[in-house]
Amino acid sequence: MSNKAKLRKEAFEKRKSLDPELFMSLNESLIGQLLDFISSKNYQAIHFFLPIEKNNEPDFRKLFPVLWKEGRRIIVSKTHFKSKTLTHYWLEPSTMLVENSWGIPEPVDATQTSIENAELIVVPLLLADRSSHRIGYGGGFYDKLLADYHGNTVGVSLFPPIEKVPVEPWDIPLQKILFA
Repeated sequence: MSNKAKLRKEAFEKRKSLDPELFMSLNESLIGQLLDFISSKNYQAIHFFLPIEKNNEPDFRKLFPVLWKEGRRIIVSKTHFKSKTLTHYWLEPSTMLVENSWGIPEPVDATQTSIENAELIVVPLLLADRSSHRIGYGGGFYDKLLADYHGNTVGVSLFPPIEKVPVEPWDIPLQKILFA
């Protein structure tokens, strides 16, 4: 097993085994930090990932009504596993979300948009380092997305960064990392 795969597995198991109360506390910390960050930069259109709850992924959905009230727009994605790509949709308060076979909530009957309409992409990760490199699940979805994106990025983690993660040629560092 490569060092990257080992780090990925350890971080996944650590996050998945979090006590529910600790998870809620860490998640609340991230929500507050992310709201402050979005407000300080005055981002108007933000792309969010929607969490796989069983994996204890950070969940920002309770932030959405606050952002809508402020007049901000939210973009979410549908995952295409065969092509390892994402398509993007405007999320409105009335948009229905349905979990796909992996447990990822996805929009139903939403208006498709381009990722270039997002001023900020909130990027999921399992682990990050001090240079803002990340380790995700290893599917390459966000690597592909970020390769062609020219806006702002922020990674979110329930855990502090480590000294260094192994970096592949296609890995794109994020501009900022927030951690609980």
